[in-house]
Amino acid sequence: MPVRMICMANSWREGGRCVAGIVEDTGEWIRPVPFGGGPVPRRRTLVRNRELAPLDIVELRIRRLAPVTRFQKENCEVLDWNWKTVGRASIEGVLRHCCRSPTVLHNCGKVVEPSFLARLPEYQWTSLQLVRAENVTFTRHEYDPDRWQARFSVGRRGPDYRIKITDPTATERLNRGDAIASECLLTVSLTEPIAFPERGKPELCYKLVAGIVELARSRPTTDRTRQRGVSVRRPHPADDADLFF
Repeated sequence: MPVRMICMANSWREGGRCVAGIVEDTGEWIRPVPFGGGPVPRRRTLVRNRELAPLDIVELRIRRLAPVTRFQKENCEVLDWNWKTVGRASIEGVLRHCCRSPTVLHNCGKVVEPSFLARLPEYQWTSLQLVRAENVTFTRHEYDPDRWQARFSVGRRGPDYRIKITDPTATERLNRGDAIASECLLTVSLTEPIAFPERGKPELCYKLVAGIVELARSRPTTDRTRQRGVSVRRPHPADDADLFF
């Protein structure tokens, strides 16, 4: 039986794309993956010669994985690639799926240790979350001019997050110097454990901003600078250590 998914992300990942969304009638998060796991080939994200975009409603056939992917209970196997777009979701319709907690994906940092997740029961694993942020700014990485990160908090007293962006459309817009509203819906995704032994980094699960949907446009506050028409914040010293994620 096909399900209808509100696409909330069609983001870059090594080897292809990471597609994720919300089942229209249940509100569950799903992440369609090919048989055996891994990235979705980019060509499979072309439906009617157009790439899937946030808020597209797509009809697809999937099944839950058993056992589930390590720390990603939302992953579902694609049964066939006859995906069909059947409409567009309204922003008002997806706002109810936003998480109200100031904590994004288990903690207040940009990584989660696998040992922490391993102590949780499987049903508590969360690797996708929709966040409504009213104060988003975008910082170009000092050492990689084509990479950007989103800086935001959830609520007035929430922690300050700085998370890399893998949304291709948002990245292209930022590289062109287009302004993106400071009030956004952010789809935040948590990777499977990844190690970088050449950098001395153990296995960690990284948070990524995989999808961005603009809400009402708002003026940047005085602590932001305007650079080529983009709302940005000057790099923070802690960003220097952020070499990849």
